[in-house]
This record gives sequence, C-alpha cells and structure tokens, in this order.
Amino acid sequence: MNQKSLFWLAIFVTSILFLGYGINRVTYKYFTPYSFELFLGFIGVTFACVYKLFHSKSIEWNFKNILILGIGVRVLLFWADPNLSDDFYRFIWDGTLIKNGINPFVFLPSEVIEWPNAKELGFTQELYNGFNSQQYYSVYPPVNQTLFYLSALIGNDNKYVSVLVLRFFIFLAELGSLFALGKLLQRQGISIENLLWYALNPLILLEFTVNLHFESIMVAFMLGALYMLEHKHFAKSGIFWALAICTKLIPIIYLIFLLKRYSVKQWLIVGGTAVGITLLLFIPFWNPVIPNNIQDSLDKYFGYFEFNAGIPYLIKRIGYEYYEYSILFRVMPVIKKLFIGFVVLYGISAFLFKKLKSIYTPIYYTALIYFLLAGILHPWYITFLIPLGLLSKNYAGVFWSGLIFLSYSAYQTETYQENMWLIGLEFIALFAFLIIEKNKKNKTVFKLQ
Repeated sequence: MNQKSLFWLAIFVTSILFLGYGINRVTYKYFTPYSFELFLGFIGVTFACVYKLFHSKSIEWNFKNILILGIGVRVLLFWADPNLSDDFYRFIWDGTLIKNGINPFVFLPSEVIEWPNAKELGFTQELYNGFNSQQYYSVYPPVNQTLFYLSALIGNDNKYVSVLVLRFFIFLAELGSLFALGKLLQRQGISIENLLWYALNPLILLEFTVNLHFESIMVAFMLGALYMLEHKHFAKSGIFWALAICTKLIPIIYLIFLLKRYSVKQWLIVGGTAVGITLLLFIPFWNPVIPNNIQDSLDKYFGYFEFNAGIPYLIKRIGYEYYEYSILFRVMPVIKKLFIGFVVLYGISAFLFKKLKSIYTPIYYTALIYFLLAGILHPWYITFLIPLGLLSKNYAGVFWSGLIFLSYSAYQTETYQENMWLIGLEFIALFAFLIIEKNKKNKTVFKLQ
C-alpha cells in the first residue's frame, strides 16, 4: 500500500470515527443547525474513500486483509453511543420485561410504566422516555427478544453496558456476514475486492455497529443460509433461514424463490426445516392475545406513519392532484396484495420456465421492489440489498446506501419534517442509476467482474 492509499484509508477512518462519535442526534433529538450538512459531507467523504480504495492499483486486495480491515473498523466503533437512533431503548425495555418473567408481546409500555413497582423492576422514566413506541406492543421476533433479554440481564439496569452487550452480538453477526459474503463472492467468481462495499460501507457501519439495528443479525443468518445452500446442506440452510425469519419476518417470502433454482425435494427440506424451527422458537412467547396485539401495532405503525417512501409518495401526490386528499390508505392494501401475488406467481413460474443459475437475482429484485413500494423506509431497511447486489452483480443497493442518508433531513426539526426535494432527489437518482445499470452491459462503474 503506497502513501496515496494510506492517505485515503486515514481519511476514511477519521471520517467514520467522526460520524460514529461526533454526531449525536439522540441527545439533541434533532440535528442542530448545519450539523446535517456536516453529516452529509462526511458521508460523502467516506464513500469517496471506499471508492478510491476499491480502485487503488497499489493494493492487492485479498479476503484476509479485507476481513482484518472490516473487523478493525468495527472494533474502533465499538464504544460509540447509538447516536442516530433511539430504538435501543425499546430493545432494553423488552429485555427487562423478559428478565422479570413478563411476556413482551402482552403489555403496552404505557401500561407497564403505571405499575406501582415499575421502577423497582427496572422500568425507569428515563428508559420509558427514550423511545417513541410507548403505545405499541412489541413486534420483535424471538431471536431479537432473546438478545434483548441477555442485554438487560447482563446490563442489570446499566444502559451503557446493555448497549455494549447488544453491540457484541451484532459484532459477532458482522464477522459471520463478512466471512460468508467473502466465501460466496469467491464461489461466484466475483473479485474479492467487491467485499469492500460491505466491509467499509458507511450505512452498514453506522446502522449496524453504531446504531444497533437488528437487520445486521438477519443479514448474517440469511448469508449463512445462502452459504449452506451453495454447499447443498439443505437442512442447515433451513436452520439459518429460520433464525433469519425469527429476527426479521421478511425472509419468509424469499423461501419460494428456491423453486427457481432447486428441486421440489430440496425446497421442502429447506422450507420445512425453516418453518418448523420458526414455530418452535415462537412457542416460549405464545399467548392467545399475541396475534391481535402484534397486528394492532403493525396497523398503527403502517397506518399512521410515512417515511422516505418512493412510489407511495408519488401516488400520494397524484391523489392530491385529483382527489385533494391522500389516497394511500386505499391504494397501499392493493399494492400489498399485488406484491404478494407477484411473489407467489414468480416463485411457482419455476415449473413453467427454465431453472435459474443463481438464487441471488430473484431475491435481490424482489427485495428492491418491496423497498420501492414501502410506505416506511428507514435507511437500515435496505441493507440486505448490498450483499444481494454484490452476489447478483447489481450495484443499485450500494448506490442507494449512499443516497438514502438524504432521508435524515427529517431530523433537522423537532417535528421530523421531511424535505421532499431531497427525497425526490434520492429516488430520481436511484431510478436513473437503475436504468443506466440495466442498459449498460459492460458495467464498469464499480469494476464488476
């Protein structure tokens, strides 16, 4: 590595450390004047540094040195506060419920805080005020709840210790993701330096290591499931798939795409194992009121909130032009049904058309369509697109991982008002990239092999 490459690496490390330790939206509740512009500037610098390192001719990248670099950056960020999100307060709250033998799916936080012994049980006003879902039942699946419990148990009412415990689990998951993704890239014959776009991606580093979002655990289990598939360990793949489902429910829809690549027998082994283990993992939390409680929270969340929505915002704008009111509440249920119909038809089309060589492509495009249609799209939601894109030789996920930070413009004010010009810029640029990438057979922008 020559001096120029060392310079870009030093700038990258300095920038990501500033983003990890220097920006604090949780304390101030919103970005102070000019700090959002500063935040975006450093995001741009970090992406530019990764691009320079990726294209550096003085570095002979191999799996080992990328792995060491990725681990090293995550270690440097290990002690940071989750400074761009307050979700971890809810994680600790749910873990404290389980610690006290209380089912987290049964009681609202607003109910628990009123209990006479709430403070003695660890439900402090500070913890309660830290998150914004006091009127929502928990919707986090069993794997999450288990890790929440361990963080509350080990933390023992110490918020910072609980945060470090959660980060330790995410750190382990990230090690697994880096290893599995690197091996899968090599198996696909894709140049290993592509791993840099995951190992050093600012979105991955900030939203996983720093802000403790559990998409990190889901991504690790899904990459484990895909790794096992590549080695034809179908039962083991089903186990990893179940763990992914029990972290974030969305991976269950990807099971049908195995029919596009594998036999019905192999699909039944993976799918049967995944569904069976998923049901087993939910048993300890089962209570007759749970389905209604979870549905109630989901209905409130997706019914009352909109954030960084691409196509839904366009539909909303059209509705105002013709009807003078938002038509999303009528259109979104239809879109949801159409999407499910698309997934089912595309999956079973394997019986009519030739099998695909790669399982990554259909999962990638399905996830991409899902996110484009989502009414709520926080930046960390799209993280699975990054490894999927690398494995299917599509780079829209990497490109979007930089653009999506524009959505943080909503946090410039206490009322969380979105800047629709920036949201529009995000999606216009994304669609332009998708068109260019689709039409350009020789994809040289990111040095595809």
